[in-house]
Amino acid sequence: MKSYTAFMKERICEQDSIGLGIAVRSIGGGTPDSGGGVDVVRLTNAYFCPTKTQEIEAALDYFDQ
Repeated sequence: MKSYTAFMKERICEQDSIGLGIAVRSIGGGTPDSGGGVDVVRLTNAYFCPTKTQEIEAALDYFDQ
C-alpha cells in the first residue's frame, strides 16, 4: 500500500499543470481493478493534495465530454 500511495502522490500531487492533466486522464481512464478510475483520482486528491482540487476537477471534466 505504501508504494501505491507514493506512486499516486507522485503521479498526481507532484505534477505541474500539463503533467497533471495527462496523469489525471491516464489514471482516471483506468478501472478500479487496475488501480485507476475517476474515484481513485478524487481520493488521492482529497487525502494528499486538496489544494489541487480545481485543477484536478478541470482535468476530470474530460470524462464528461
